[in-house]
Amino acid sequence: MTDYRGVWTLTWTGWKPLPFSINLYGQWIAFSRGGAPNFYSAYPGAVEDFRSGEEFNCGPCYEDEDRQELPTIRDSLEQLEGYKQEALKRLKVVLDNYLGRS
Repeated sequence: MTDYRGVWTLTWTGWKPLPFSINLYGQWIAFSRGGAPNFYSAYPGAVEDFRSGEEFNCGPCYEDEDRQELPTIRDSLEQLEGYKQEALKRLKVVLDNYLGRS
């Protein structure tokens, strides 16, 4: 777990297999320490706020016409780390925008 700007605790959930598939998904979760909302960044998937009990959008996103790759069990550790870091980068942009630090 990692502190982010004293407002959120960031946690990586790890890679999990999609049922009946070779594809994987994982999320960064930003748990609020106070009045700010919780957020998640799924890869593949969206970056959104959430409330306890809600499901995350883990479908591939098409932001800025860039297609997200679908991680698989055949990907190298370096490829998986790249996807993980991309999800973290997207999450930090949303968190900074929430705080007005763009």
